[in-house]
Amino acid sequence: MNKKPLILAIDDDAFYLNEIKMEVEGHATCKLFQVPNDFEEKVTEADVKNADLIIVDYDYGAGTAVKSGVADFIRKGLGYNGKL
Repeated sequence: MNKKPLILAIDDDAFYLNEIKMEVEGHATCKLFQVPNDFEEKVTEADVKNADLIIVDYDYGAGTAVKSGVADFIRKGLGYNGKL
């Protein structure tokens, strides 16, 4: 049996997180994070190493994924080189 792909999703809107999970259920394992701080606190090294895709909401109340540094944190801080 093949291993299901791992998707990590970060979004400040629970509606979109639930939609992502519903769409990929049965096809992939999905770990959801409510905001970038939640992601930074709870993501594990194994999650990042094994992730096939990380979905990041672009707009947050305090800015964007680029301005807030979450994209840099994922790429440079965690060393993720996969699909973002």
